[in-house]
Amino acid sequence: MEPEEYENKELIPPGMTGDSYELWKHYEEEMAMGQQRLTAEQRLQFKREREALVGSLITQEGPLLGGLVKEHVRGSQYVVCKADGTEVFASHKKPRKGHSTASKSLSQAGWSVWNDRG
Repeated sequence: MEPEEYENKELIPPGMTGDSYELWKHYEEEMAMGQQRLTAEQRLQFKREREALVGSLITQEGPLLGGLVKEHVRGSQYVVCKADGTEVFASHKKPRKGHSTASKSLSQAGWSVWNDRG
């Protein structure tokens, strides 16, 4: 949706188009759903949790089983050395509280080979 199609045109920041408009729209939708920005303390906590996975062996069944987490790239993306020695990008999604995988360790669930979306 382009800015001229948006219902509340008066709320659109001036000069907002394309990708920046989509980011702004996403932010507005998050705020409408009650989602808040992370605090500095939360950002630091999550950064430490992501960095703590480096050096872990992946015990989740599937193509990454036995892989070594070599490096944190950004967000949920990591470099993983698979058991056969090849390096791949992988993403890790932390289990949500109350989900069936929540009781598993971080190396047991949530891993997938990362695919470019473009």
